[in-house]
Amino acid sequence: MNPQSSQIHLTTHETVITNQFSVLKYACFLGINIPLVLLPLIFIIILQKGDVLSIAFTFFAAVAIIFVQYPLLVLLKNWILKTIIFYLSMVLFFFVFGAVIGYGSPGGGYQAGTINSMFHSGIVTIFFGHLFGGVIIFPVIMVINWLLRKKTFVYTENNK
Repeated sequence: MNPQSSQIHLTTHETVITNQFSVLKYACFLGINIPLVLLPLIFIIILQKGDVLSIAFTFFAAVAIIFVQYPLLVLLKNWILKTIIFYLSMVLFFFVFGAVIGYGSPGGGYQAGTINSMFHSGIVTIFFGHLFGGVIIFPVIMVINWLLRKKTFVYTENNK
């Protein structure tokens, strides 16, 4: 008897992520991530007692970053790379949030509204954003997105 002919070939089905874009999955991603980002942001803004214009711009910036984030995430299949995109999006948001603060108040010895003040406040906010919010919020956002990944990204069956 030939040992090769007696081997049984089993086909296994593995669910893998694809690079396909879906409007429905995009809407689901936005529905999950916009509240995840805006709820802690509302708390921070209440503590800072910011003016209406800076609050509106900060909300707009957060939502814009989330909108741009999804198409980048769809291109990547690896969750480590997706985590890096989420992280860089958080850093970008901290910088924009700090720049808005620097526009309205002096920072680093510079007058309010100057490029130097906005840049300084952006860098400082990246540091303090990590220290006081990012350490807690980032893992929560990542875990929620990973748990709901099949609702936000297109998966397909891969036959092995």
